[in-house]
Amino acid sequence: MGIKIKKRTLLTPKKIGLALVVVVFSSIIAYKQVIIPKKYSKYMELGKQNIVEENYRQAIKNFEDVLIIDNDNIDAMLGLSKSYVGINDRKKVKEYVIEAQSLDMGNEDLVLQILDIIPENYRETSIIVIENYLDEVGYENVSERFQLTVLQMTNKDELNEYIKKAEAIYKKVSTKNGDKELHEYKKALSLYIKKSKEIEHGYFYTQEEVDRMTEVLKSTVMQYDEA
Repeated sequence: MGIKIKKRTLLTPKKIGLALVVVVFSSIIAYKQVIIPKKYSKYMELGKQNIVEENYRQAIKNFEDVLIIDNDNIDAMLGLSKSYVGINDRKKVKEYVIEAQSLDMGNEDLVLQILDIIPENYRETSIIVIENYLDEVGYENVSERFQLTVLQMTNKDELNEYIKKAEAIYKKVSTKNGDKELHEYKKALSLYIKKSKEIEHGYFYTQEEVDRMTEVLKSTVMQYDEA
């Protein structure tokens, strides 16, 4: 009785192609679900550690690597903002905080995070971030927390009172008679009113700055009252 030899099943080109597709697809899934998250976590942790150690330029490289993986990553943008604060690059700080905010305009927590990153002397950038948020949600819709911690940090009642007095005097003063001293007074008053309004409507002015401007305006108003 002869031995039967089992025939080998040959893979057709179609089956080979299908197998390759499965392998490639599995590799893509593994890359997206395993390798990318590991790289992301590694770069984020390195970036944070380099900020702590004040290695700001290396931190910038780390967070840029995160953005290569995920170009809409808000945490990486905030990390870049902190890093650029470290090397005092105002332009880049402004660029990244505004880009981060643009991805979630109505997020109050994000706004507070950003304001915590921005130094006091970067006031222009802080104001842009606040106004972007208010434009998005509406002034009347902000939380009490935001009102108290951001919008009402200083008492400006007295400043507002003297702005009104100064404006009334400005309208009353006439320079038609060519009085040079009166002309200079009105010019100075106009400048102080303008600056006072900037502080009244602005954010992140300290109480000391508000009080100082109030005293300047008050003194100028009293000059007219005493004349």
